[in-house]
Order: sequence, then C-alpha cells, then structure tokens
Amino acid sequence: MSPAIAIGLRTDMMVRNWIGSVVASSSWAELAEDEHGVFGMLFGNVKGQPAFGTHHSPIVMEMRMVLSLVFGSYGSFARMFRLMASFMMTELKLLLYMPQTDAEITMLVVEGAHRGKGIGKKFVQRFIDAAKSQGARSISLYTDDQTSNWGFYEAFGFKQVKKFYDNGTSRYSGKHAIGMIYRIDLS
Repeated sequence: MSPAIAIGLRTDMMVRNWIGSVVASSSWAELAEDEHGVFGMLFGNVKGQPAFGTHHSPIVMEMRMVLSLVFGSYGSFARMFRLMASFMMTELKLLLYMPQTDAEITMLVVEGAHRGKGIGKKFVQRFIDAAKSQGARSISLYTDDQTSNWGFYEAFGFKQVKKFYDNGTSRYSGKHAIGMIYRIDLS
C-alpha cells in the first residue's frame, strides 16, 4: 500500500476481517505452518459442501466490516470508505464475470520466504484432487497482476477467461491493477 493511502488507516484490521469472511464462507481449508506460525494457506469452495461459517456467516462478517467502517475503527472514515467502495466495485465485477463452476479457489497465500518450495503447488493439487473426488468438473479463481504470480495458475492448466480493471487492488496498491479470472476444466 502506498504511504499516501495508508496514512490514518487500520488496514491490518480490515485485512483480518476480510480473511475471517473468506474463512467463514469456505468449505475447504489447508494451512502450512512451522514453529514460527502459519506461512501458507489455501481456502476454497466445492459446490454442495457446507461452509465453515456455522457460527459467523459471511454476511455477519461483512456487516462487521461495514460497522467498523461506520464507527471509525479503521481510521479515517473518508479514506477507508473510498478503499472499501473500491473493493466493493471489484466484488461486483466478480459477481458479473465469474463463470459458473463446481469449485472455486478463494484465497491462496504463501509467505515470500517460503515460495518456490512447492507449497502452493501441493495446496492447489490437493484442492483439485479433492474437488474432483467430490464430483467437480471445473474450478475457477480470481487473482490480479499486482499481488499474485498468475503464471503459477497457468502452469496448472487454468485458462484466463476474463480481465478487468481491479478497483480494489488499484486503490490498495497505488498502482493500476488488472483483475483476472481463471478456470480449469477437470474432465
């Protein structure tokens, strides 16, 4: 995040709440950890599988984020409102552009010091295998050109199906970002 955007904002709190929302709406999770803590994670959904959010639904998590914004928990209301509005625009585009698939990877993160060790590959391969075993015929995912190594997904056989201006990542990173939607057919 560029310093001009970050001044006066509690983006760490917003990111924690967003991750909580992803976890609550996921039906698949895998973590990699060592003695220092978690350094990698994959969250996803397979159609027909219940989400983890039995106690806190994704809607409740999203409402917490909005209420935190309204009550100033994230810092400057105006700046955080613009940031959240940008992310909402990206979410709207995802609703419009995301293809209908049987499964979706919603978050894949591997800490920089642990990249290149095959951890992400293992996560994705296990998710693909699990989705197939549960009857999925296709998987989709969203990523962007600023925060992701999108070539990683292409190496798995994912094909790009849509590109669009990513309002949220652009505002957050301070750079023009392109959102990309990928899909892989499993049959």
